[in-house]
Amino acid sequence: MLQSRSEAVDHNVKRLRLKLPELTNINPSQVGRTVGISPDGETIAYVGIAPDGSNQLYVRKWDALNATAVPGSTNGWEATFSPKGDSIAFLIPPHRVKVVPLAGGVPIVVADSGLYGLTDGINGLDWGVDGFLYVTAQAGTARVRPGENVLQRISTLDATRGDFAHLYPRLLPNGKGALVTIAFDALFGSRPDSLVVAVVDLATGKATPLLRGIRAQYASSGHIVYLRSDGVLMAAPFDQGRLAVTGPAMELRDTVMMNIPSGGLIADFSLSASGTLFYTKLGPAMYRAHWVDRAGTPTVMRADLLGRHGGVTLSPDGSRVAMSIDDDLWMVPLDQSPPLRLTTGAVAMSGRAAWAPDGKTVYFAGIQGGAFSTLFQVLIGEGSQPKAVPMGEKRQVFGGTPSPDGTWIVFRTDNQAPGAGDILGIRVGVDTVPRVLVASKFEDLSPAVSPDGKWLAYSSNESGRHEIFVVSFPETSAAKFQISQDGGIEPRWARSGRELFYRNARDKIVAVPVTLGPTLIKGTSKELFDASMYYAQTYTPQYDVSADGTRFLMMRIVGRPRPEPVVVFNFVDELKALVKNVKP
Repeated sequence: MLQSRSEAVDHNVKRLRLKLPELTNINPSQVGRTVGISPDGETIAYVGIAPDGSNQLYVRKWDALNATAVPGSTNGWEATFSPKGDSIAFLIPPHRVKVVPLAGGVPIVVADSGLYGLTDGINGLDWGVDGFLYVTAQAGTARVRPGENVLQRISTLDATRGDFAHLYPRLLPNGKGALVTIAFDALFGSRPDSLVVAVVDLATGKATPLLRGIRAQYASSGHIVYLRSDGVLMAAPFDQGRLAVTGPAMELRDTVMMNIPSGGLIADFSLSASGTLFYTKLGPAMYRAHWVDRAGTPTVMRADLLGRHGGVTLSPDGSRVAMSIDDDLWMVPLDQSPPLRLTTGAVAMSGRAAWAPDGKTVYFAGIQGGAFSTLFQVLIGEGSQPKAVPMGEKRQVFGGTPSPDGTWIVFRTDNQAPGAGDILGIRVGVDTVPRVLVASKFEDLSPAVSPDGKWLAYSSNESGRHEIFVVSFPETSAAKFQISQDGGIEPRWARSGRELFYRNARDKIVAVPVTLGPTLIKGTSKELFDASMYYAQTYTPQYDVSADGTRFLMMRIVGRPRPEPVVVFNFVDELKALVKNVKP
């Protein structure tokens, strides 16, 4: 007798990009609430396009060439399968949950009141192993048993913490708790970095924050898998009994979501109990490097560079650019000479590059042979190989930046690890362990040392959202100033030291006049131009400033990506293997 794919013993990891028929393809306007997978991993569900152009849920088994429409699912989304995989539930406006038997039958409305208005937008829906449907409700999270139409509250918003909504509920397999995503304001759709993964104790209804992230799900390897705000899939060891994260999170190889500037929240993945991952990947966004003057007028840097690029950094003499191209590090001359590839795939970039003051070495955060990010350096030249920089730091390292005189390398740690992203520094050739510069329970990111080497700019969410701060350097406890008042990420100094730039919460590039000296004197901030069409990242600046401060080198989005459905068979086996390679 032939075995089914799920019965056969096969632990090989397989990644497949699905090509769906155009008439039943994923609806690009609904990416972010489209995909689901059955517990046995044999059937997928997604939001496609109906013949009349509206939304329509489709299901497809792996042994079928075509998908079939789910009856009564017009304008539905957030599909979830029953524990046996024989029925499907979904959200549908206004504020309703429906269930449809997949073998045929009349759709039934499970709940049509008491649900939060987010049911008509970003929300989440789960069919737990206990038979209940879990959904975002008014003032918290609730569950309802199909056929009863009675909501039972399982979590309540914490007003003292500032909870706005509990999203994307997922029941843990042991039934003791549920994973949710906490939103703290109504703008979370455009600020995914503000979202926090939490666990609800079903005995008390208390939601306890765990990690900054989105849409967590439990994996049978003993991890919670979730999305970071830049779309990278993450995994953290988790104890179901204690309802607690038990170790540092690590990056996985799949990128599920992108936060397109001014495009809102996109977060689409589903993990089956059998260990199959199904997600929507946005096809590579197309970027082109542009010079942008202070009025916002763009000029193409090099017409021959178009693709999945990012993290542009000008060399000290302004003649070359270090940038990522398809996860490799390249040196690109501005005189139109051929670009030089500095990495060859053995080390994948995980952070923006930075030049040493002599212009002969480039530092960058990278991953080699596992899921642990550390700092590398590479000499500019044919055949040079990246070498790991001894850091003396057990946490993952990102964003290494030399001081202007080259005596320090300043970097930040993983924002998912203890400390939530601390800023540390080492003196080159002197220190064997890093020195703490900025450390708090908040996210301290994007360190940048001033041209005179006496001040350190960075972003922190200590006020509830990311703002720009400046502290004295290297004795950072001597003075501290808050620079931005309207939200701030990506701080960059003018090379003259007379201005500090950043991107505010309205996606504007802001210039702040500063006078450096024994103390720092801050002038009146001025918004220069709208930067919403240029690539941004909360964790690391993605632009640079010309030597004279009149132009900005930025990555302009010139082609919007389309959704690509991807399935990963035996994903959990890959996760278990990765855990063995992570440094203690």
